[in-house]
Amino acid sequence: MPHEPRPDPAPPTPWTRRRVLGTTALVSATLLSGCPRHDEPVPGDALARLRRTGVARLAVAGEEPFGFVDADGELTGAMPQIARQVLAAIGVARIEPLVISFDSLIDAVLSGSADIVAAGMSITAPRCTRVAFTRPDFLLPQALGVRGGNPLGLTDYDSIAAQPGIRLGVLAGAVETGYATAAGIPAERIIAFTGPDQLTTAVIAGDIDAFALTSLSVRRLVATAAPAALDVTPSFTPVVDGTPRLERGAMAFHPEAGDLIDAYAAAAADLRRSGAITRILRVWGYEDQEIADDTEKGCSP
Repeated sequence: MPHEPRPDPAPPTPWTRRRVLGTTALVSATLLSGCPRHDEPVPGDALARLRRTGVARLAVAGEEPFGFVDADGELTGAMPQIARQVLAAIGVARIEPLVISFDSLIDAVLSGSADIVAAGMSITAPRCTRVAFTRPDFLLPQALGVRGGNPLGLTDYDSIAAQPGIRLGVLAGAVETGYATAAGIPAERIIAFTGPDQLTTAVIAGDIDAFALTSLSVRRLVATAAPAALDVTPSFTPVVDGTPRLERGAMAFHPEAGDLIDAYAAAAADLRRSGAITRILRVWGYEDQEIADDTEKGCSP
C-alpha cells in the first residue's frame, strides 16, 4: 500500500492498473482482518506528517466522476482534483490513490491506511459519528439507471416499491440502501454491488431491473457503459421521514486529525471564493445548481 517515502528515495513507481489492484487487495485484507497496524500514523500529527512527507493518501472507490484511477494509472476525478489543489495550498505536493470498495472507505481513514476519503461521500448522521466532514462540495439529487425505453415505467424509489418483484441495484455502503428501505422496498429486492460498473452490467443482463445513484453518477455510467441499452430517469429528491434528501458530498477525515481538518477547510474556503472549485466541478459534469457554496454545512454540531 502507499507508504511514506524513505530518505533519498528512488523515482516513484507509476500507479499502473496492476499496482492499484494489488494495493486494493492488500488494504482490503488489512481492513477486514481487524488487526492493528504497527505503522498507524498518529491522527493528531496528520498535518505535520503530510507536510514532512509531501504525500497525502486519498481513498477512492473507483467511481466516475468522483474519484478513480484512469487508464494511464493516474488518480483523477472531481474530488481528487479538488483535494490536490487544496493540499498544495497547505504544503502537501503529491497525492497517492487507495482504491477500495465504497463500504471500506471510512475504515481506511480510521485505520490509518488513508488520510482523506476523496470519493464524493455523502454526509449522513451515522457517518458523522465516525469521521469528520468538510463543508460539502456538491449537492446532488438521485436518478435511476434502467433498461432502454424504461419498459417498467420506473421513476423513483416509490415506483419500485409499488411493483412487486422489481429488483434494485445499489452500491454497497452507499446511502441508496437507506432511501430504498425508507420507501418500502423489501431488503430481498435491494441487491448490493461492490463496484459501479457492476450495476450497469447487471441491468443489461437482467439480474436487476434498475440501479440507483446520484443523478450525476447515473448519467456518467450510462453514457460511458451502454447508452444504447440503458436510459436515465429524470432526477428526483428522495424523502425520508418527511425530509427531502439531497446528497451533500464532501471530504472525510479521521476525527482526531484536527490540525489537518482546520488547514484543509481554510484553504478550501479560499479556493471556493476564487471560483477554482466551481471550475473543477463543471469540468466533471456538475451543473451550477449542483455546486455547493459556503452556506452549506458539514456535520451538524
